[in-house]
This record gives sequence, structure tokens and C-alpha cells, in this order.
Amino acid sequence: MKLDWSVRPLDDLAQQIRSRATVKPAIIAVNGHSSSGKTTLARRLAAALDSCDVLHTDDIAWHQGVFAWDVLLINDVLPVVRTDRGGVMTEATRAILHPARASSYNWVVAQDDVVMSIEGSATAAEPIAPAEDGTLAHTNHYVHPEMVDFEASASSEGSTARLQRAKELMTESLEEAVTRTRMREILSDHVGSEPLCRHGSAPGDSQTAFWCIADVTARTVMYGRGNPCDSEAQLYVFS
Repeated sequence: MKLDWSVRPLDDLAQQIRSRATVKPAIIAVNGHSSSGKTTLARRLAAALDSCDVLHTDDIAWHQGVFAWDVLLINDVLPVVRTDRGGVMTEATRAILHPARASSYNWVVAQDDVVMSIEGSATAAEPIAPAEDGTLAHTNHYVHPEMVDFEASASSEGSTARLQRAKELMTESLEEAVTRTRMREILSDHVGSEPLCRHGSAPGDSQTAFWCIADVTARTVMYGRGNPCDSEAQLYVFS
């Protein structure tokens, strides 16, 4: 195949991309040798296009092989980009996984009807989607198959039991309105030897230090110090 190479003004290239971008958002790949100007071109092209974000290979490839990062891009990054019209989820994920962070462990990011839990370490990260019923729960241990080797705790049985209990309560709550009050009731659960609401009853037991419930749609966060079952709730409203 013969390639017709020519020098084109950047604005012409941007216009050509706009005319050919029949699927939004469009994905543009920039390839080249090291120090060939890929970052500079990508930055200038992004400035010439509307609502364009730049994703570098270094943003998604840590311990993978030099030719293995494409799986991360296809399976984990592009699905987010396809549903993230405003770029908010992309920016949130980038902030969570910034190299300056020693470990991100677990974060929940949400926008409109898109939500995911992101497990991260200093060298890797994996997203966890909601269950088929739309619920999403996470406790204090890695659960993604690609992240379990990073688990530092020698025992995660307690966290595993709390995760199972949280999933059960979330699923049961689908039969009624999921309100802030109902979510607080779930956090205040005392069933079993590993309850969600922990009071440090025995020597060495952990105790709940604070709790919060974020309502993304209403733009509010209800929170309190100590245990959710007996602490005073406060409400923060985003402007």
C-alpha cells in the first residue's frame, strides 16, 4: 500500500477529523518513535478540537509488557470514554490514578447513570462495574482478579463477610425506595460477627470512625463522626 504523505496545517487536520467523526466520541491514535513529537501534536490537536481529552500510554500502562497495554485500553478505558460525554469521569479517574499517589486502593466515581468502583495500587488499577441488579458494594480488600495479589492484609475474612452482607442488604433494598435514611440503616447493620457498623467491642477490634452517604443526583453528602447508628448526621449541599 502506498501512503500519500503530505504536510498539512493543523486546522485542516482538525477539520478533517470533525467531518469523519461519525461516532462520538471519536478515538484518534497518535503513533511515532520516542521523542518524535507525539505529545506536542496531541496537545495542539486537542486544543484545536472541541471537548477533546488526551490519554497517554503512560497513564494506563504500569507493569504490563510493552505491547500488552492495548488490552487495558480496549477493556477498561474506551468503555468509560464512550459513556463519559463530558469528560468528568475521565478526569476523575486520572486524578485517582495519578502517579504521585502511593496507592489509591478503592474509589467510587459516578456521573449521571454511569458508576464504577476503581481499585488501584501504585502500579496497577482495575475498574469494577455494578452487579446485574445495579448495586455496587466494596469493603476493605481487593476483589478484582487482577488486583488480589496486591492485597497487603494477611487475612481478609472479616472484610469478605462484610462485603457479602452489604451486597445482601443492597439487593434487598431494591424492593423499596433507596433513600439516605435506608442507606444509613444499611451502614448501621449489626448482624453477624463482622458487622458493617463496628464498635470495637473486643480488644483489637476496629471501630467505625466516620460515615458518609453521597447522593450524586441531589448533590448532597450526609455524614457523621463515629458510628452511623448513634451519631449526629450533618448534611453538606454542593452549590
